[in-house]
Amino acid sequence: MTKQNILFISASPHHAILKNRMAEELEKKGYSCYHVTASKEAYNWLRKRTRQVFYLINERNYILSKDINYYLRKIESRYGVSTKKILTGDWDHSQIKRSKAFKYMVQEFFFWEDFITKRKIDLMISEAERFLNIIPRTVLKSKKKTTFLLTASLDSDCFRITREPIHISFEIEHIMKNGKFSKKELKKAEVKIRQLKKKKEMIRIGPKTRRAFGAPRLDLYNLNYFFKRLIKQIFVEKNRNVYGNVLRISRQRIIQALRKHIAKLFYSDFDNLKKEKYFLFPFHAYIDAQILLRCPQFINQLYVIEYISRSLPAGYKLLIKEHPVFPGLVSIKDLSNIERMPNVHLIDPKIHSHEAILNSSGVIAINSTIGWEAMYHDIPAIILGKPVYSVTNIVWKVDDLFYLPETLLRSQTESRINKKELIRYVAGMERLNHKGEYLGYLTAKLAAPISLDKREKILDEQENVEHMNNIIKAIDMEIKKL
Repeated sequence: MTKQNILFISASPHHAILKNRMAEELEKKGYSCYHVTASKEAYNWLRKRTRQVFYLINERNYILSKDINYYLRKIESRYGVSTKKILTGDWDHSQIKRSKAFKYMVQEFFFWEDFITKRKIDLMISEAERFLNIIPRTVLKSKKKTTFLLTASLDSDCFRITREPIHISFEIEHIMKNGKFSKKELKKAEVKIRQLKKKKEMIRIGPKTRRAFGAPRLDLYNLNYFFKRLIKQIFVEKNRNVYGNVLRISRQRIIQALRKHIAKLFYSDFDNLKKEKYFLFPFHAYIDAQILLRCPQFINQLYVIEYISRSLPAGYKLLIKEHPVFPGLVSIKDLSNIERMPNVHLIDPKIHSHEAILNSSGVIAINSTIGWEAMYHDIPAIILGKPVYSVTNIVWKVDDLFYLPETLLRSQTESRINKKELIRYVAGMERLNHKGEYLGYLTAKLAAPISLDKREKILDEQENVEHMNNIIKAIDMEIKKL
């Protein structure tokens, strides 16, 4: 079999470090690897290690002589995609001037068409839902080439590789319908469910990973990080990397840090509320691709919450819980509007999700993993979006909000508990899991405000060497299946 030409893409230095280590190991196995990055800092660092690296900002210098809509129509006609949906799915580009964002989009389509053809790219290894990844994935799909999406698993030390254009939902659905599970697999799934039912540890974020997760503290650590990144943005990036706009990101995070304290004024006492009948709705992070790209019809979550409040059975309340990793993300105005809705209460995001689920009459979710947690606790899960676990018949799927009131009522009188199907689902997902941490704290460690060379040494720590070996082994195995 001819070895594949593999493409790695990075938006920031810490992603480039991780991708470079993966590329180095795959090249030892005979693969040819290319890097494209939107970060000049990452480009300079990668350039010292490989000749096959390209700086996207310089490469997308295509002259557009016609009206932008002419090119957008051409793209939509050729690839069968909505350019507005692509823009909506990229939070960073949607924050800049629309005409400039569409210009970058068109130029990147031109670049990727040329690059993928000239370099004969066979495979892209990707994870983020941005222009940077969506556009080359679209071009590769048109050429019948493959993209591997590396995503986090519910198991903290596992990850998944999904082959596009085949989505993981189709893979698990196929496994459940046609797969035969051994007694060992089913027993392992039962053990996994028992483990999942145990009260999870709340997410604890140390000072070196706090910058990468949630609202930051206004302390010396973050001020030090801010000024280091600002210097890099001005003198290295020259304000050209949309994904690394330090001033915009810092402004948002400072507001978030202040807002999370003011938000406490709107929280109701959960100890009293948990004695009543209620449905739990997790407020999804509006910057998350789970909403922006996969369920854009639910971007206006205020409307969704208001509609749910008008659909509740008599005597029930609706409890809203912000994402525990993103406290302060919801504006004070939105929190105030939610608090004024009838039978709706905001609760502290620090409240353990298991406690909130176990005391509820049901969970209403768009794409949140809270729906999955409710499933294995035998709590009704009413699902509005298309999460992976919606392929089962254990959840209550709502394809049209018109039917939500009746669905909520039925969820209280009819049971969809099916132990055998739950075990088969977990066993199927276990087949798709690979050992090794790809996203999460490993990535957060690489984002620490230290030199790139020192960050690279983090990957040489014994635990991380094992993670990387597992990742390379899994990728190599999946490539051989093509």
